[in-house]
Amino acid sequence: MFGIPLEIISMLLSTILGGFMKMKAMQQQDNAERDKLMLARLKATDKSRDRARAMQTPNANWARKFIVICLMIMAGFILIAPMLFNAPTNVLSEDIHGFKIWFLDFTWAEPVWVQLQGVVTPEWLPYAILNVLGFYFGTGAVNRRM
Repeated sequence: MFGIPLEIISMLLSTILGGFMKMKAMQQQDNAERDKLMLARLKATDKSRDRARAMQTPNANWARKFIVICLMIMAGFILIAPMLFNAPTNVLSEDIHGFKIWFLDFTWAEPVWVQLQGVVTPEWLPYAILNVLGFYFGTGAVNRRM
């Protein structure tokens, strides 16, 4: 699109999305702060808030961290296991046969399985990494003014 690489467009859009979500999060935080002040002024107690605080124990935080670490280890093992065990990875590819003359296309694609050695990454992985980086840059670019 307009000569701009897809990676740049993807990262730019994820950066904008990250900034937008950060602004929405700050708006929600402001609303929560306003509600908190109103409740303090009226001296009301909220039982559901106390129950939610009781559920945020250090054990629950460690459980979430453990789940994320296990998922990262599994993803890393899937990418690196063929290299560690010297096992080939089978990838579906296409062989293109035929020829083209001007606007006439006499080509056809034939699916072929190819064995590759080493680390084989899916083609969506760089885009996913760039989107995550762009999202974090977008959330970091929006600062709260007090």
